[in-house]
Amino acid sequence: FGGSVAAVNAALDGMAFSPPPEYSGGATLAITARDAIVIALERDASLAGRYTFEGSAADVAPGVPQDGSLLGNASFAAATGHGAVLVLDGDGDAVQVAGVVGTANVTIGGWVNLSVLAGGRSEFISLDDRVHIALDDIAGVKGSVQVGPGQWLDLNSGQSFAGTGWHHVMYVYDDAADRHSLYIDGQLAATATTPASIDWAGATTPWIGRHPTNTPLWDFEGQI
Repeated sequence: FGGSVAAVNAALDGMAFSPPPEYSGGATLAITARDAIVIALERDASLAGRYTFEGSAADVAPGVPQDGSLLGNASFAAATGHGAVLVLDGDGDAVQVAGVVGTANVTIGGWVNLSVLAGGRSEFISLDDRVHIALDDIAGVKGSVQVGPGQWLDLNSGQSFAGTGWHHVMYVYDDAADRHSLYIDGQLAATATTPASIDWAGATTPWIGRHPTNTPLWDFEGQI
């Protein structure tokens, strides 16, 4: 586009071009677009942890940071269409976060690219096994909560991810509404009512890419 300063600013639709006085000639404008949902996340004070893996496992959510630590050969790389990602090789790699935020209502999730399934399932996120997302379990991708000692409540999708590229998965446990829901690629994949509450007793450590106990065949292999 071109024309007067007024015409350029009209084309920019809310952004402003302010050249020096008496400026004449061409100009190159670099415009970077950001998703409104991402901006909202960055400002959401209720967000307990957010990990973009842009060269570190730092927590970039508002509030007190809960930074992660890399285990094993975990590393970072650039993925086409997804920017910086966490790379795990399925053999002891993970991100360990110090401290669980135990709340009645919980939402966890993110983007995953599961390369292969080594064993019975692949762990994505586990809040010390009290709330977690596991990929490609017997009944597919699932969200799960612990509701008592040795008691878990699963919500299964019937969908599997291994070898199918990038997917977005979110698990929501709404204790106030007595319901939990699992979303895959922006669509509701499963939902159910539940009167139970999360049993946070003894929970200490969130994990990304592995189960809290040493279960090598459940280690995640792929990108997050």
